Amino acid sequence: MKIIWRNVKYPRIDLRDGDVVVIAPPGTDIQMLLEKKKGWIDKNLRLVKELKRKAEEDIVKHGIRILDRYMDMRHNCKNPGIHGNTVYICKKRNDLLKRQLKNMLREDLNARVMKFSKILEIEPNRIYIREQKTKWGSCSSLGNLSFNLLLVFLPEHFRDYVVAHEITHLLYRNHGKKFKETLSRLNVRIPTKDDILFMWYYSTLCAQKLYIKK
Repeated sequence: MKIIWRNVKYPRIDLRDGDVVVIAPPGTDIQMLLEKKKGWIDKNLRLVKELKRKAEEDIVKHGIRILDRYMDMRHNCKNPGIHGNTVYICKKRNDLLKRQLKNMLREDLNARVMKFSKILEIEPNRIYIREQKTKWGSCSSLGNLSFNLLLVFLPEHFRDYVVAHEITHLLYRNHGKKFKETLSRLNVRIPTKDDILFMWYYSTLCAQKLYIKK
């Protein structure tokens, strides 16, 4: 278990990495919090274990999925990158593959941003592809959109959702009624919390296997 003391209003428990991480304001009674949340923690740790297992099985069965196309994975340091339906990887030259994946994802997301921006009659300032640690996407006060490189491993409907979500934030910064009504106009499939968690494990595992994420 890990405890992170932070100036937040309420304590929260993060189980994403399969371990208990408590983020809490100074003075929080950690022991009481853990006892109160024991049932929830045990249940969700089991869920995390199961979702990780399913992610591993999917990759073993189908291969690495990149922009909705499953690909084989092989080691080749002479010519790393994506060639045909095969991803050639090299730990020492992973920057080449990473650059290729970013360019592919940027082209894909730019088209989605254009589609949803036209519907809402709003245009972002700049679009970035980043290696974000916890978020799928973000929207700055300057109107810039940032998207997680891990989206390159995820299905089209999920990329649609993330882009639509961030585009809507250009109009509404919170997740209130107007935000939800506007997002519904974009007619995207809203994933469940379990879906989002599975996507995280699957995409992270793909990145680790391709040496682009520790």
